[in-house]
Amino acid sequence: WKLGGLAARHLDAVAKWVMPGNAGEGGHLPAAEMSASGASEEKCALKECQKEAWKEHKTSCREELDVEEVWVKVADASKTSDWEGVLAWEGKMEALLAGAVDDEARVAILDAFGVAHTETQQHGKVASCYERQVDVLGTMELFRDQAFSMAIVSHHLHKAGDIAGARKWVARASHLAREHAFFETQCQSSIQLGILDLTEGHHEEGIDNLRHALTVIEFVEDEEKAKYFELDILYNL
Repeated sequence: WKLGGLAARHLDAVAKWVMPGNAGEGGHLPAAEMSASGASEEKCALKECQKEAWKEHKTSCREELDVEEVWVKVADASKTSDWEGVLAWEGKMEALLAGAVDDEARVAILDAFGVAHTETQQHGKVASCYERQVDVLGTMELFRDQAFSMAIVSHHLHKAGDIAGARKWVARASHLAREHAFFETQCQSSIQLGILDLTEGHHEEGIDNLRHALTVIEFVEDEEKAKYFELDILYNL
């Protein structure tokens, strides 16, 4: 269960992050050209805005700029695997999601915090992040990523001891993966279902699911992952 693939693809959303505001339809100007709303027609850099003139209108735009700065810090910490650095800003997650320019940025935010919680073994919080990501990915019609996120939710609910929740989410992942022939997630889902069955004492069903995963492995294109899946299956059989 190597996570973070989505982060690698989506963290580039930082480059186009724009907070909704008064600088035209797109929001505030980039930091190098940022000006405080109503203070002056002259553009100024963020550091200049933080001087005396900035104090007069910090209630109108300082909060927006703070959220933008936080996202840059979160993204930088995520890229360098500084998970404690990411989680230091967890209290700003809702503001980040509300201010995100689009769904791609929301996926990146949820992935950054989800991976950070994974690395710090906070399984319930991981599941919560990826449950929300599932909805965003569905809106974007990124069904392969959506199925993978469902499998992540199931895995971490199982780790958190929520067997019923884990079974519900892995069933969703399996259905979506089979519908779209996502063989990697099919294999993951069958393994997870098999492990859940064995955990609950349903030996025959568990073995059947693990054997089904073996039949799907040959269609998994990533050889490294296929070998990992095979070892996982053989360990649990």
